[in-house]
Order: sequence, then C-alpha cells, then structure tokens
Amino acid sequence: MNSLDNFKTPIQYFPIKIGNAEIKKWQDFFVLYVNEQRYMTWDPVGRTEIYETGIEILNGYGDVTTTGLGFGLKEICLLQNPRVKNVTVFEKSNDVIEIFKTFADKAGIDISRLKIVNADADRLENHTCNCLFLDHYAGSENFLESVRKIASKNTYNLLWYWPSLRDYSSWLTKTSQEPNHNTWHIWTESLNIENFPKTLSDVNLNFIKEYHFGVKKLNEIYRKKYIKRDLEVL
Repeated sequence: MNSLDNFKTPIQYFPIKIGNAEIKKWQDFFVLYVNEQRYMTWDPVGRTEIYETGIEILNGYGDVTTTGLGFGLKEICLLQNPRVKNVTVFEKSNDVIEIFKTFADKAGIDISRLKIVNADADRLENHTCNCLFLDHYAGSENFLESVRKIASKNTYNLLWYWPSLRDYSSWLTKTSQEPNHNTWHIWTESLNIENFPKTLSDVNLNFIKEYHFGVKKLNEIYRKKYIKRDLEVL
C-alpha cells in the first residue's frame, strides 16, 4: 500500500465558475483558472497533486499554515492526519475560496478546523505555527525569492514549499543522479532557504523515491494516452 493511500478527498469536482475563478474539465483532469490564468490541475485518477504535497500531508502536525487554497486538496488531507490540530490557509482570491466552500458544503465535509484567510500570502509576516507549507506560486517566475522572504519573516518548526519535490526530481534527472541523503543535501544547500530541511528521515526519503520513480512512470503513461499533456489547449 502506498503511504498516501489513506489520504483522500471526498470532494467530487465539476465545472463551475464564480467571479473570476473557474474550474474546467479536460479529459480526466480538472483545471483551476483565476483571471483566465491556469493555477492548478487535479488528476483524480493518478492523484499526482497529492503525491507532490505528500511530505506536508505525512509530516504535518500541530498548528499548520498553508498558502494558496486551490482545490483544497492539501488542506482536506492534512485535516485527516491525526497529528494535525488545525489548519490555517491564506488565499488571496475570494472567488477561489467561494468555489472551495461550495464543494465542501456539497460534500458535507466538516471544515471547522480549517481557517481560511482572504489575504495575500506574500505579505505574511510575524506569523507563528508548527508547520509552514507554501504553495501559492502559480505564474510566478521568482517564487524562490518569495519563499526565502516568507521563511525569514515568520516563526515555525517545519518549512516546505511546492514544487520542491518536482524540482528535486527534475534536478536528479538532469544531473543523472539518484534520490538519496547525499543528493538531497547537495540540492537543498543550493536553494539557500532558511530552515528548509537539509536532512531527511529514512521514511521521508523512501517517500521521495516513491514519488520520483512513480511520477516519472505515471507521466510516461499519460504521454502515451493523451499524446499531448499540455492543458493550455483549454
């Protein structure tokens, strides 16, 4: 059994538009747009997006703060982790928030432990939590600078950002290396992000290996099935 198999979203997504936010369906995927810019994709079959936030879902505890609500996948999964007390998410688009609330209400989900703050996460400072998980960088070319800034202005025990797993996996592929403790340390040192974990437990490393090899295989399957994986055709 995969380490993330117990974390699922009970939400059944469908096309919807509220204000400047819209969810469209293409093939097996759902795509979130804000102001006609693609923000996030949800693959209910491969569940790639949950794999990409697996470290956060598996390691979150206590008071967890996330940024960028999107489909609410990470937040719903975090609430299923018994070590998580509550989740606070910063989302600057009120339309995205209203879409999520519509789905959560329709699915009958208890989100009483989820606090949604309508605010720009890039302005987050003097905030204290156990875990700070950053994921609000759709369309941003300089997101690492934003990560470094937020990391230096807030107090937390564990920091993680999206798409760190994807970035690490891509770096491994480009440099023809394998996921292990040594390559993780080398890669994280190059990021220069305050308090980003430079060492991993064996459990987390095994999950990263699972992600690296599993997602590569999954992407090959999708390329063969759909020929073109570019969702900009919408």
